[in-house]
Amino acid sequence: MRFLLVFFTIYTFIFGTEFWVKDYETAQHLARQSGKPIMVEAMRDGCYYCAVMDKKVFEDETAQAAITERVIPLRINISQEAMPAEIKARVTPSFFFLDADGNLLKKLIGGWTREDFLEIIAGIGEN
Repeated sequence: MRFLLVFFTIYTFIFGTEFWVKDYETAQHLARQSGKPIMVEAMRDGCYYCAVMDKKVFEDETAQAAITERVIPLRINISQEAMPAEIKARVTPSFFFLDADGNLLKKLIGGWTREDFLEIIAGIGEN
């Protein structure tokens, strides 16, 4: 029991309890461990559809569970942070689905309804 408490404390300190993974390197590490693709959301300050998706999709616990079951979620605010070199985002929100090595699997541009987004996520990584 003590081991689990220590493990959980360390895990929470390193990865946090947030839905979004903290950085690209962590996302790559988790993708390698889990075999899941990385979902990079490119967003920016003041993006209307980014805010709509936050409220309608990403703040919903059921949607969060469905998303994290399929992918490693990473958000990058391009107003404040640089995107990984292999990703070029011009429109926000944009979603890039990458394997652990940074190879692009799929790209989505624009805001989506909860239902449509979860349907798209359900097919990510399937051959």
